Amino acid sequence: MFSATLKPAQVELVARPGINLTQAYNVVNNSSSPIVVSASVLPWKPKGTDGSVNYEGVPTSPNFEFSLANSDLRLNQSFVLRPAENRQLVLKIKSNSATPVGDNYFTFFINQDQSGQLNSDSTGGQATGRLGSHLLISTANTEDPPSTLKTASITLSPRFTDIFFPRVNINGIISNESDYFAKATGKVTVSHRGKIVTETELFPHNVLSHSDRSLACLSNNEPIPCILHPPFWPGVYTVTINNQSANFYVLPFSLIIFGVFVGSFIYSLIKKSSRT
Repeated sequence: MFSATLKPAQVELVARPGINLTQAYNVVNNSSSPIVVSASVLPWKPKGTDGSVNYEGVPTSPNFEFSLANSDLRLNQSFVLRPAENRQLVLKIKSNSATPVGDNYFTFFINQDQSGQLNSDSTGGQATGRLGSHLLISTANTEDPPSTLKTASITLSPRFTDIFFPRVNINGIISNESDYFAKATGKVTVSHRGKIVTETELFPHNVLSHSDRSLACLSNNEPIPCILHPPFWPGVYTVTINNQSANFYVLPFSLIIFGVFVGSFIYSLIKKSSRT
């Protein structure tokens, strides 16, 4: 079983066209046996709204060249990691001066060699497992490239609920129409009769350029579903996320049902006693 660690898990870089960069990675063999691995870089595009990525059919960018600064290693060349060994790999990133401004997305992979044999040009087809660190490169003429996010939609489920149950699920989409990725910011604000009931920070997921991302709420530095738990007061509630709002409605269904049940029971007792 492939048991290793690759850090950092993600790297975000901003560079001017034509600037060369380096990024250090640490790979650790956590197993009790030696493993044969190799390093590689693949481009990708965002897929869907859940943070998934797609490698298939994504062409290699002609504007970037990748290599290892380690004197004894090349990309796609196998090497051995002894048990508990920590090896630093330094990735060199070279861009040409004609690189268009905007985002480019890659993953730096550590691949386990299936054969367990050293070779000078390992291929991806031989890998039985791999670890990846996403590499987000923004090419820009400024250190703080502009990006614009907006809340594209809010979906509340259910729209009509009871004062005691069930919970209300808040789903939404954050849209990025700019050329650069940005982190989701803002709050999920719930109000009732003009008063704020609760506010929760959005988790700062990266919203990649010209793509959408499902929102999540922040709790203990972790992403969690945005959920409202009962009990609620009857009435109209408004959920606001940045520039968008949506309503859900609370009615005392359970009290009405309970009242009907109690009333029917009392009525049956009265009717029974009148007969006797």
